[in-house]
Amino acid sequence: MKVRDVMTTPVDAIPPVAAVAEAAREMQRTGVGCLVVMDGGIIGIVTDRDIVLRCVAQGRSPEQTLVRDVMSRDARVVDADDDLEEVFDIFGHNAFRRLPVVDGQAVVGLVTVDDLLLRAHHMISGLLGPISMETLVPRSRRPAAGERP
Repeated sequence: MKVRDVMTTPVDAIPPVAAVAEAAREMQRTGVGCLVVMDGGIIGIVTDRDIVLRCVAQGRSPEQTLVRDVMSRDARVVDADDDLEEVFDIFGHNAFRRLPVVDGQAVVGLVTVDDLLLRAHHMISGLLGPISMETLVPRSRRPAAGERP
């Protein structure tokens, strides 16, 4: 399975010179927990956690603080055609939950730990259907040769 099969689209982005308050409002409006920070290309990611820990908890003004001052820099990216095993490996060895997805130079999606968990849940539940039916529906059994009914 490829990254493009589980990624979330569209990608919500913000410029690095936007105020943190604007980023928070955009997250609220779109119902996301992070924005890709773009300035001609990906330069970072800003998460709701970045805003809380690097701005609010430090007593900084969200209206005066810029996204570039609280974002996580050097965002790792994955290609839309990468195998999901690559994403599992990246998440398994790093303390982040979101990865921008690129196709060439274009940002085409975002893949999250949540995306992987939902896909895994869907795949497992598909396997459980036949098993649960087999255990819930009694089968009629014919006696074997020489066995009493």
